[in-house]
Amino acid sequence: MLLTIGMIVKNEEKMLGRCLEALQPILKNISSELIIVDTGSTDGTVEIAKKYTDKVLFYEWTNDFSAARNVGLMQAQGEWFMSVDADEIFISCDDIISFFKSGEYKEYNSASFSVRNYNNPERTGRYVDFFVPRLTKILPETKFINPVHEKLNTHRPPVRLIKDIADHYGYVQTVSAEKSKRNYEILKNRLESGEESASLYRELFEALNSDKETEALAYEYLEKGIALCKENNDDYVLALYHCMISSYVARRRYDDAVRVHEEYFSLSKEIKNEIRSTDLEIIAFAAIALYSSERYDEAYEMANSYFSLYDTIKRQNINTRDILYSYRYMSDENALAEMNLYYAVCCIKTRHYKEAENSFRNYPVSVYSGNSEYFYNRIAQEKSLLNEYDSKKLVSVLSEGDGKLQKELFRAFRSLVFEMPENERNAVINKLSSVNLKSASQRKLVSIYKEHFSGRGAGEARLMTYAEKHGMDYPDLLYIMVDEGIAPVPYLSKCEDVERLMETGFRTIRGFAERASKIDFSDVARGDIYTAARACLCTINGLLKVNTSASFLYSTAGNLGIMYLNAFGENSIPAEIMAAVTMAEINILRNNRDYKNCIDALRRLIRLDRKYAAIAMDYQNIIKSEMALYMK
Repeated sequence: MLLTIGMIVKNEEKMLGRCLEALQPILKNISSELIIVDTGSTDGTVEIAKKYTDKVLFYEWTNDFSAARNVGLMQAQGEWFMSVDADEIFISCDDIISFFKSGEYKEYNSASFSVRNYNNPERTGRYVDFFVPRLTKILPETKFINPVHEKLNTHRPPVRLIKDIADHYGYVQTVSAEKSKRNYEILKNRLESGEESASLYRELFEALNSDKETEALAYEYLEKGIALCKENNDDYVLALYHCMISSYVARRRYDDAVRVHEEYFSLSKEIKNEIRSTDLEIIAFAAIALYSSERYDEAYEMANSYFSLYDTIKRQNINTRDILYSYRYMSDENALAEMNLYYAVCCIKTRHYKEAENSFRNYPVSVYSGNSEYFYNRIAQEKSLLNEYDSKKLVSVLSEGDGKLQKELFRAFRSLVFEMPENERNAVINKLSSVNLKSASQRKLVSIYKEHFSGRGAGEARLMTYAEKHGMDYPDLLYIMVDEGIAPVPYLSKCEDVERLMETGFRTIRGFAERASKIDFSDVARGDIYTAARACLCTINGLLKVNTSASFLYSTAGNLGIMYLNAFGENSIPAEIMAAVTMAEINILRNNRDYKNCIDALRRLIRLDRKYAAIAMDYQNIIKSEMALYMK
């Protein structure tokens, strides 16, 4: 038998079935077995496990992960052993299967596959990959060691990097205070018993680093690990510097982060005499630290160093062994796009406008559509660049030259046009209306702008005709409607995905929400009231996500909810309407200074749907401020 797949489980019924189903291609295509060790489940975990293997073992938990994993390892019949966690689901197993079926496994002692952790529960946008040391050739001495942060003692070179990725559905780099304390006590016992290693110092750092009170001690351990590595010319020091610089950036200790970058690139040639995979990470965090310190000239240079090294690493396929030691935060295409966000600001701040244009051209805003925070930062950058141009240059970039750049910047102009001084705006619109814009929709929109801002108004009929003809892809029509005092609900009610419309349209003009709060929504149909309430709630949530207060919209949403309730009764009220009604109730309670019942209403708001958590948090902050003033 070639391979034994081993797992330990406890109360994993939510994920275990998906995990085991994803492993089926391995079990069906190569000679292999599955051993599952249960450590005390009280849910349906064991029943699920028995559907996939007859080798389900039981072990009484002793707070020792290695001891539990060794129970399965001792029963293994395979030549190799692979450890998998129940909350890891393989996206593909093709490379693992090829590794064994081709006979390639004979050339290696160990292998590692990549575990992917996302930075949010929705598992979208940015993620972090880490090559976990989970596959090893079984030797007489093979076993798991260490009660926590257990590892296979025979995972040693040569190591094959498996291309397959396992999505990790556990906590995203978060550990409870209780678990951190437990881990620290176990790790400290190892240190006090005489064990001294760079990896142990790193584990001590990670156990203490999340707590502000133990932060100083955490860094002391990390410094000891670095000193030990330097003494032994151990390249594990690269991972320790990586831990340190990422932690400093997270704690906004930017000067310390820049210092770590300098120390890292001053390491002796005995430790680092070539390009290493971790170099890219260190440069990226240094660039972010410089950017965050508003040292834009230096950040601009550092970002260029990052782009150059990124290209070199990808072109030469550089994967040095330090890739096995550290999380990869800033080494994939998503990180490259994120770095372009920082870079674009640096270009604008340092007047490298051509480079900023290249960034916008090479990384269109669609790259960021999966992450709303980046998406709106990017649009804000485009507006910043347009603000740097005089009217002649502005007309030029919006009407001539590169089609990609023109398309990118025209979107930002659609927001900027409502904020420009009247004389400048009219001059630009008149000029744009006289040139041959490449896009028919842009030409028509400029003609509407010209009519609207000339004082005559585009008129509701014309706007609605335009909306009907061109679909729901032009949220800037909403801005014009609101600017003219036209209620946009007929337009909204025809949009299938209001939330998406809010994301791509409303929030690009922060003043929209304030203007929308003044619109009269009376005498509108049931569906239109419902849609308008949804629009308000989406807008509020969107504004809060980009740290912009939306308190002035709460009364509008509440009034719409009450309007709906009065007109159509309480039967089958949609959740969005109930949320709006609850907000109206909260406002009434606030006016009466009934803060106790306010808190109860906030809890009901969250129970309706977790998506209202941001609204509830903002309300909570407002209520706290009001209570403080009232107590005075």
